[in-house]
Amino acid sequence: RPQVRVQALAALGLLGQLDASTVMTALADPHPAVRRQALEQSERLAPQHLEVLPAIAALARRGSTPEPAT
Repeated sequence: RPQVRVQALAALGLLGQLDASTVMTALADPHPAVRRQALEQSERLAPQHLEVLPAIAALARRGSTPEPAT
């Protein structure tokens, strides 16, 4: 469920336990809300984890997709 993935990313981010691999996976998630949360979390990670930057660029190239009705 997308809502659970969003909450998990936010919680891990608040606890400082979010790693670059998890953020990169979430940036490619099919649900836009998960990708949005991953993008927010990537702001803190990107300066120390440059490997996140290509995933952010790929998301930007992909563009936005409308959120599905929940």
